[in-house]
Amino acid sequence: MRARTRFASRIDQTGVDVAVAAVLMVDLIVEATFASGLPDRLATALFAILFAAPVAVRRRWPAGAVIACTVVGLLEDAVDGQLFNLPSHSTTIVLMLCSYGAGAWLPPLRRDRRCGGPARRRPADPDVRDRRERR
Repeated sequence: MRARTRFASRIDQTGVDVAVAAVLMVDLIVEATFASGLPDRLATALFAILFAAPVAVRRRWPAGAVIACTVVGLLEDAVDGQLFNLPSHSTTIVLMLCSYGAGAWLPPLRRDRRCGGPARRRPADPDVRDRRERR
């Protein structure tokens, strides 16, 4: 058990994030290049690089990674990119990794301001408010 703990503590986690980002970039580029039915393959492949890159810095700038992925996703949709229509849906992995980073590594106050926390705390549904008041 100690050997596993020592090995796990020696792994550079930021290096793992860079490797995962590189693998996701290659996956999205290859998929955009060879998937059938995509109208603009070049735009999709170029935006795939920009979309997966924030995974590499998600531990250092978690809120920035979430915001960057969101902005790139919106921009690529505006130029007729088809990143979210790829067959494997690997884009969800990028969004999950960056969102997890924001939820796990940001202090609660910054996380709530940057990632919509206040909207989650004030439910519009009266039934939810009533259940919270009863507690």
